[in-house]
Amino acid sequence: MIPENRPQALLVGLVGAILLLLGAVGFLASRPPAPAPPTPAPSPTGVATPESTPTPRAATEPGKIVFGESLRRRAIEGERTRFYPSTPFAYVATGSEPFAATELEATLAEKSGRGEEGTERPVRRWKIEIPGPEDNLQLSSRETAEEFVGSDRPGRYVFRLIRAGKTLCRGEFVVRAAPTPEPAAT
Repeated sequence: MIPENRPQALLVGLVGAILLLLGAVGFLASRPPAPAPPTPAPSPTGVATPESTPTPRAATEPGKIVFGESLRRRAIEGERTRFYPSTPFAYVATGSEPFAATELEATLAEKSGRGEEGTERPVRRWKIEIPGPEDNLQLSSRETAEEFVGSDRPGRYVFRLIRAGKTLCRGEFVVRAAPTPEPAAT
């Protein structure tokens, strides 16, 4: 003869087993983690051992500034590096790391010479507000290249975003001499 309350007894046993399992998992989760293995002591002679040879860290390169004629969806349209003074001008600066600030220093310098070598003459510097320290993107659009540079003077320009003396983003562009209009036919 089978007792009538056997399904209830099975259910009570199942619930008890589940509670016991949850208690065991909670106990294991509350235990502190195992201690870390000891680190080897430095060599007394100052000579690096194979285990303690430092790995060289790559120097963080500055981010990139891309120039163009306009912005669309936080990206450059009409990417270029050569402008006439009257050409529309925009840039997108992307840092290789978060800016970690809400304000950056912007600098613009005129560069003489070719390639990485050459001298720079400061043109202007100003402050740029950043939405948050976790951002690594800054963008701006101006009416013309002349408005951005502050003059219609042709030349090669270097634009930087700087935080506490460290260049976070860098880019170069050229302002060409304004084209001379063709004389009207007589």
